[in-house]
Amino acid sequence: MLLVGGFAAIFGLGFVGAALALTSKLTPVQIARQSKVLAIAVAQGPWDTVVIGDSIVQQSHIESLCGRTLNAGVGGIDADSAADFAPKLLAITHPKRVIVAVGANDALRVTDPDVYARNVDRIVRLATDSGAQVTVSEIAPFGAHFAPSLVAVQPPSAQAVLANAGRRAEALNARLAHYHPLQMHAALSGPDGKLPEGMSGDGVHLSPTGYKPWRTQMAKACSGAV
Repeated sequence: MLLVGGFAAIFGLGFVGAALALTSKLTPVQIARQSKVLAIAVAQGPWDTVVIGDSIVQQSHIESLCGRTLNAGVGGIDADSAADFAPKLLAITHPKRVIVAVGANDALRVTDPDVYARNVDRIVRLATDSGAQVTVSEIAPFGAHFAPSLVAVQPPSAQAVLANAGRRAEALNARLAHYHPLQMHAALSGPDGKLPEGMSGDGVHLSPTGYKPWRTQMAKACSGAV
């Protein structure tokens, strides 16, 4: 997604002017993306694997990750919206395997960890009930510094949200421990626990270098070697 108007275009966070609106309401762009995913699911199935995620998934190239793999990433989506999307998606695809990779936007929206955990649980239950093998991924770390073009246009309240996103992501990841999730934080963090600049151009999204260890972790879901 293009870097237009700060985080609004990247995360679908609903900036009004320069103010951060902490909402999970879907934007027209996100609704269009979901419709496109469903159309691809119908036209190009059957599918071995479905990956449910946000912009980090959407921007990845995972078409052959675990057999025929459907990229169901939707930029800006959080766990609640992903859980709402999952029933229709799974009813169409009937995959053998589902990978759940959501949470970055929950960290940015300051979602309560209990709420986040319940929403991930919703997705896992739906996928398990459909007969799929389910793997959950941790939230990737955030960078120590965000792109100046993102931060400069934001008020102090929004800048504080960004500054603490990494800490909140770790708190949300802690709620995934019982799933033995893919270890994205360890795979992508530097010595300071942050996403290194070389792995991201803006402190959030992954560069081609960042996608290499990300894909290695994701591929562990193919064999269940988590």
